[in-house]
Amino acid sequence: RDLSEVFARLRLNVVGVNTQSRQSLAHMVFTVEVRGGESLARALDALAEVPGVSSAVRRSGAEPARPVALAGRPGRSQR
Repeated sequence: RDLSEVFARLRLNVVGVNTQSRQSLAHMVFTVEVRGGESLARALDALAEVPGVSSAVRRSGAEPARPVALAGRPGRSQR
């Protein structure tokens, strides 16, 4: 199971992705449309369960809030 499977299973619309890699660690920021608080909570829980994800959180600030997933080891399977 990987991040894209979670997005597909929960029918989340990914509208943006930003990935940065440094020293075999990938920092991935996804902008995702969700239908409400319950959908957001379900998405964050499911993303946090994916092997290799160190955290999945809602960001807030000047930009719209969005889930963030951090996955390690680019090039390795996240299953």
